[in-house]
Amino acid sequence: MSRQQHRATVSQPEETVTHTSSREKMNLPVLSSILLVISTVHAFQYTDLVQYIDSHQEEYVEALREWVAVESDSSNVLKRPDLHRMMEMAAQKLRLMGGTVELVDIGEQELPDGQTLALPKVVTAQFGNDSSKHTVCVYGHVDVQPAKLEDGWATDPYNLTDINGNLYGRGASDNKAPVLAWIHAVEAYQALNMELPVNVKFVIEGMEETGSNGLDAMILAQRDTFFSDVDYIIISDCSWLSRRPALTYGTRGNCYFFAEVEGPKQDLHSGVYGGTVIEPMTDLIGILARGSEAALQLGYSFSPHGQNNLSYATPS
Repeated sequence: MSRQQHRATVSQPEETVTHTSSREKMNLPVLSSILLVISTVHAFQYTDLVQYIDSHQEEYVEALREWVAVESDSSNVLKRPDLHRMMEMAAQKLRLMGGTVELVDIGEQELPDGQTLALPKVVTAQFGNDSSKHTVCVYGHVDVQPAKLEDGWATDPYNLTDINGNLYGRGASDNKAPVLAWIHAVEAYQALNMELPVNVKFVIEGMEETGSNGLDAMILAQRDTFFSDVDYIIISDCSWLSRRPALTYGTRGNCYFFAEVEGPKQDLHSGVYGGTVIEPMTDLIGILARGSEAALQLGYSFSPHGQNNLSYATPS
């Protein structure tokens, strides 16, 4: 759900490794799949849900069009007002559905020049509080990475465009449409006066693309309140292996760290000191080469000559 900020990736434009096109696209059948997942208890009414979706597709597309039009680029501090507006739009949509909604202040972001900038608030929402039901928390984000026509887009990235049944626009698949799909799924239950089989909570942030600043602290602060009764968390920010909607039930985490090695206060002549004073760069390479503690516990060792050895460690 959250990641510590990795300075080297903050300003990188979004690549296409998780999309089948250089432009983001979203297919409409995803909403039907979500409804199928959460309507298991009421499977006999699944047909009603599908019919409701089919008759409201244009409304869903227009909602996505409004969200895509907001240039909520979290890596561009000049777009921060747009990002704040995007968070308010998400909160307002949940409020209109009758959810218990809160915009959680997560503090400020310190810029490289020492100035501070308010972070976009995190949206939390809750639908249902029946203690006899499980509680599912849906995570998503509504910030995006930079997008310009000169980056290779064939259409305006902030104007949702329908091409052969696919909807193209920045955020159309990562991650505004998936967030809307879950919201519309709950909305469909409400419209049909159907009881939700589970309590549903939402956590929607606006800094995912730049490291989820402030989210860790917010989760820890609310672990005994908002998150105390959560049984399952759905990260609605994963790719599909094919064009068929899919649920990802396991992901590998990321671990970021900062290492600094100090050396002599001035440059040393290699002809005089070479071989007697170890270079900080050499030490840093050695630290990185050792890898994570988990790798070491598995017996993965590195030699100074670049030959890596893998041995299986026997648990003590």
